Amino acid sequence: MWTQLEEKLIKWESNISKKNNSLSEEEKQYIKKELPLIKAEKKQMEHRLRKLNEIIAKTKILVDDLTEDECRELSKGHSLAEVGEVLKEEFGNKLEEGQTQGRHTMINFLRSRYNIDKKNARELFNLLEDAGVVYYKVDIPKNALSEPIIYEPLEADVDIPETMYALYGDWIINS
Repeated sequence: MWTQLEEKLIKWESNISKKNNSLSEEEKQYIKKELPLIKAEKKQMEHRLRKLNEIIAKTKILVDDLTEDECRELSKGHSLAEVGEVLKEEFGNKLEEGQTQGRHTMINFLRSRYNIDKKNARELFNLLEDAGVVYYKVDIPKNALSEPIIYEPLEADVDIPETMYALYGDWIINS
């Protein structure tokens, strides 16, 4: 947006300097009066944008620090990176299980590894997922892209009101 505004300002300036006959004297005076105001406003907006970016960066650092502190509390002193490395040692770079089953597998592993209850293991897993240490990568086979993949529940007596789609993939451990 600011690039477009700057381009228009440059065109205005060039029109004024060439003393373009298509503009009346009144229009030229108006442009000369407004141009510095627009430039000042642009500079002020750029300054505000820089300040907002600084606030966003500082907030991200604070959130990362809080996440790290919470991880240490839940895992009894271990950092996100350390917990991620432990998962990678146990499962490798990829856990080839469905989304729900893989989540349960990793949560159960965290429970036993760090000797924590199920609630804390779930919270620790959610921290890892929010931080991008683990994530589920959907992988739909190319031959299945043309047709919907129908999801059928394990319980046969459950009625599904509409067609649901199963998403296949793997858990990626990005540590």
